[in-house]
Amino acid sequence: GLARELSLPVLVHDRAPKMELLELLERSGNINTGIAIHGFSKDLDYARRCVDNGIYLSVGSRTLQSGDPGYIRAIKETPIEYLLTETDSSKPEGVHTVCKLIADIKDLKQEEVGKIATENLMRLIS
Repeated sequence: GLARELSLPVLVHDRAPKMELLELLERSGNINTGIAIHGFSKDLDYARRCVDNGIYLSVGSRTLQSGDPGYIRAIKETPIEYLLTETDSSKPEGVHTVCKLIADIKDLKQEEVGKIATENLMRLIS
């Protein structure tokens, strides 16, 4: 049979202080296979740069509940089509809390956030 190239998305937890890791990702060539930033916890400038590169931001409850104004603004202003959800725990139902928190920030319905985040994930892995 014919050899087939396998392209998988990259999931990265960026704990670098500034944009060093994002710059590395931009140069890596993985932009075309899909990238998500796990545990997104940075600011609006970082979020905008991710969106400009087609990079998804995965959001958890702990950072949302921290109430950091810069972070909340980043979530508010990031298009919902670039957000993913994560539980921050071993309990999958924690994602419902994340959807509710994002919905409150973006003035959407919790179910709508869940539906769109699921569609985003499907787009990332397809």
